Amino acid sequence: MLRGLYTSASGMLAEMYRTDQLANDLANVNTNGYKRDQAVFRTFPQMLIFRMERNQVASGFLADKPQRIGHLGTGVQLERIYTNTQTGQLVPTDNNLDFAIQGDGYFVVQTPQGQRLTRDGAFQIDDEGTLVTYNGDPVLGTAGPIRLTAQPVVAEDGTIRSEGQVVGRLLVVGAADVRKQGDNLLVGNVIPAGEYGVQQGFLEKSNVNTIRSMVELIEASRAYEANQKAVWAQDETLGKAISEVGRVV
Repeated sequence: MLRGLYTSASGMLAEMYRTDQLANDLANVNTNGYKRDQAVFRTFPQMLIFRMERNQVASGFLADKPQRIGHLGTGVQLERIYTNTQTGQLVPTDNNLDFAIQGDGYFVVQTPQGQRLTRDGAFQIDDEGTLVTYNGDPVLGTAGPIRLTAQPVVAEDGTIRSEGQVVGRLLVVGAADVRKQGDNLLVGNVIPAGEYGVQQGFLEKSNVNTIRSMVELIEASRAYEANQKAVWAQDETLGKAISEVGRVV
């Protein structure tokens, strides 16, 4: 009975994590360059269940003969949150300071915590002429922070021209095992970028599928309620066993 309570409770915890992940995805459906998450769960070891029967053997004695019934699950737990790096839709903005990466790769920005990655190319120029993110973090080029004196013109390979002069090249890198760090920034094992093209005047939208996420959110809610009812039923049964079984009449 207690095993059943633990199994149902682990299912409720798993659906809570899943609900939080889906709610966060839906809250960022309009965030530029946002990558949706996916909760990955791992089941606890299953148990092989047998029923013991007493059969009379040839010698005339009774012997226990196990009869296989099947497997019993013992619960589930969150293994990890996986970030889906599939490219979102590129939409035109007609803003020369908006950039999108078509293909694999990430922009690199310098934050107080170190270098971070992002697919959000909604940049701006600060008072010192440095290309920065909306948080004021400098966008890095292959030679460091990018400084501009006028509106830039950017080629597909990331080369930046300002007033007809080459002033730098956007640093675009690849990454493996990407993880979120907040503020639409990512970390991961940096590797050389694959094939990519920088599109000026475009932004990459979130790769969240709103309808799919809503359906999964409903599924998670119903699975949580099912486990909740299972806990209630087992608690009621356990209460009756304690209060009624073995009661002296």
